[in-house]
Amino acid sequence: MFARILLARNLYAGTSFALCATVPAIVIWHTRYSWSKQDSQRHIHECVPSSQPSRQQAVDVRKVDFLLFPVDATIPRVVHVDCRMHHKDAFGGEEYLGVDWHKLFGACISGFAAHPVGTANPVSQSAPPSRLFLAFGDYGPFDSAPQPANLCAQHLTRGQSRVPWAGNLIGYRSYEPSASSTQFLDVSMEDLPQFVAFLKTYRSPLPRSPIIRSINPSELLAMLSGPTGHNCAAYFDGDVDFSSTAAEFVVRERIVPPKYPSTSRRVAQPEEELGAQSEMLKNVIREEVRAAIWETGITIVAAFLGAYGLWRFVLSPSISFFVAVLLFFLPAPFTLIKLFLWPLTLFKFGLM
Repeated sequence: MFARILLARNLYAGTSFALCATVPAIVIWHTRYSWSKQDSQRHIHECVPSSQPSRQQAVDVRKVDFLLFPVDATIPRVVHVDCRMHHKDAFGGEEYLGVDWHKLFGACISGFAAHPVGTANPVSQSAPPSRLFLAFGDYGPFDSAPQPANLCAQHLTRGQSRVPWAGNLIGYRSYEPSASSTQFLDVSMEDLPQFVAFLKTYRSPLPRSPIIRSINPSELLAMLSGPTGHNCAAYFDGDVDFSSTAAEFVVRERIVPPKYPSTSRRVAQPEEELGAQSEMLKNVIREEVRAAIWETGITIVAAFLGAYGLWRFVLSPSISFFVAVLLFFLPAPFTLIKLFLWPLTLFKFGLM
């Protein structure tokens, strides 16, 4: 496109200027008309488009696995995203990656925020560590309509998240630290527990344990008489004990962090703990002795019953049977002896 040159000449002052339409807001002043004419010819020559076509940008497309938390489903899924790598040879050989975030979020958003999830994981000694990120839409006041609640986040966190997640949520992995030339890595379902923990604990206060301490009356009077005494009621949670005498006057200050029940806890003294331990030891000894006595008595009764049964049903019948057999077979030898000696006795008397 040929440039439109505006030439002006001031005959009285002897000055002129040239304004090139292709380079706006650049005004060149000259003190002579001849110099202005020469500069105008130079601008016309420079603004003519070159006859040689410029080198086009080389674009490489590769697939990357992202984790999608859909707004209208309860189960996340792995999606394959086209990651376009643009090689800008005409600008010094730089390259950058591009992802169609509008397609992932399913709406035309004004922007999105990416928050790191978990800790960085080392990939190798030569490569930088990688980290998980969760991207969520930054829905501004000029968006068409508010996004619905994310059913997948509600299902995974069981409604225990402190943030009302809305719209699609995108989980991805990239090298740390992230830059304009971010290199994305694949995400699998094994990374789901880290995303669920992030969805539950995002913007959650740090857990703190209640702090309970006692102050004496002098500290209370100093607080009441100080310059900030009118704000001392904010330090107490209605847990002030007044006794009948001044010597027993004790004020207990309880500092309870948020989300903790306002319940007092009595701190045991060392003597009380020792007495409780002794009483517990005595109870254990009593239980052991009682159990030993019961076991001994049961053993004696069982042994007596066993001995009686053995004598009554085993030994006594056996002895009776043995005696009966012995008495039955004991006369047999004498009968045989008599039968053997009887012929000899007759033969002896016959010889006589």
